Amino acid sequence: MGAVTVSVEAVLNGTAEELARQAGADALVIDMKGDPGTLGWKSGEAIARNVRANSQTENVNETLAQFLKETQLYTVARLSCFKDGLVGADSGCVLRDSGGNRWKDSDGALWSTPENNAVRSYLARAAAELAAMGFDEVLLDSCGWPGGGDGAAVNGDPARDLDRRTETVDKFLAETVQALEPYDAALAIRCSAATAAGQDGLTGLTPALLEQYADRLWIDGSTAGLGAGSVAVVTRLSESRTEPQAILP
Repeated sequence: MGAVTVSVEAVLNGTAEELARQAGADALVIDMKGDPGTLGWKSGEAIARNVRANSQTENVNETLAQFLKETQLYTVARLSCFKDGLVGADSGCVLRDSGGNRWKDSDGALWSTPENNAVRSYLARAAAELAAMGFDEVLLDSCGWPGGGDGAAVNGDPARDLDRRTETVDKFLAETVQALEPYDAALAIRCSAATAAGQDGLTGLTPALLEQYADRLWIDGSTAGLGAGSVAVVTRLSESRTEPQAILP
């Protein structure tokens, strides 16, 4: 599968399929929930309304659903999960550092905490809304704690918290799978090569969880020895490839 990432605006203005053709892609990754927390559709979830995350475009849900019904391209909805500037701005949802302060990653972005039950439910139901709209695949990005150097500064002593983090991410993925059950959409997870190899437990994601819940795994190219902005797409860790399969922002 070769894929190219496009914005919701490219779908709405009719240029998405041409962008895929120019890239020689047979799949579109549509950025439906970006890192700032804004949504490319109107969600029925209370949290989305409360933080004003919903799209302001008239009839956007209907337009997207019609496009998904008519296009011959494989469609992937990217959902930035806990990296979320809007939900993360709420004092009851924000991810905090070891000193109890609001934590920002190296991009200067706020994250919501995976430990908040309402946040996890919001994300799981958002994934279901996208599946119901007609996407072939829902791609969870940032679906645990921050990893690497960022993760070491977050929320207590990681050396003592790894099991708790894994249990929490397990709950989130199980809830998401259950929410997607009525639909035909595949569930994909994006992670670093270190996480996929079990070398970065700070995220709460483990190879066992990836094998259990992900229909497809997107491994970040910059950490997998590929070019920056690319990913290796695999159906299972045991089937890992090395060639770039998609272009992501």
